[in-house]
Amino acid sequence: MPKSQPQPQSKNRIRFFLAPTKPRSHKAPLLSLSSDEDDTSIPDTSPSQPRLLLLDPHTVYKTLLTEATTLAEASRHSEAIDRFLKALDLLTASPSLDSATTIPSESSKIHEMIAQIHLARNDSFLAIQSACQAISESPTWAEAHQTLGRAQMMFGEPVLALASFRKALELDPGSAEVSDEDLVFAEGVVRELERRGRAHARGS
Repeated sequence: MPKSQPQPQSKNRIRFFLAPTKPRSHKAPLLSLSSDEDDTSIPDTSPSQPRLLLLDPHTVYKTLLTEATTLAEASRHSEAIDRFLKALDLLTASPSLDSATTIPSESSKIHEMIAQIHLARNDSFLAIQSACQAISESPTWAEAHQTLGRAQMMFGEPVLALASFRKALELDPGSAEVSDEDLVFAEGVVRELERRGRAHARGS
């Protein structure tokens, strides 16, 4: 009886920035890949409700993003997602915070960062959903396609991932991370699947 083949995993080099507007960098800190919430003590800097009323939306928004990234880097993923969702609610309530002419939009950056958190928790399905949401709002943003590709790799769909990485490289031809790492890895997995006569990497 043939042995079941191990499911290929994406290279979980997920970059996560305190400043979401910065481009990715190999020197960026990595998100922990642990699925457990860490008990690392982080001061609760959440403004109280009365104080929130005294702050302008831009200040509250920046505070939520800072808290979210700090919590995510401490592997407190659920709390980080909660902060990001509150930031999305604030964007909805204050449309002036998100310029329609800026690519990527603020909301798409948040969805992409939430996708990274789901990847760190090995929840590839939710990561795909969040990455697709980011792409739907900023379809020409290369990093969202890259994140989608990584989520698809983790989900066991390297053929789809390969298409996503190629799209990311088309939008950002200078991305060595995509061309030298993600694309090469996905192409190798796809070739192996073709050799075995399989369409995807899920299952035995």
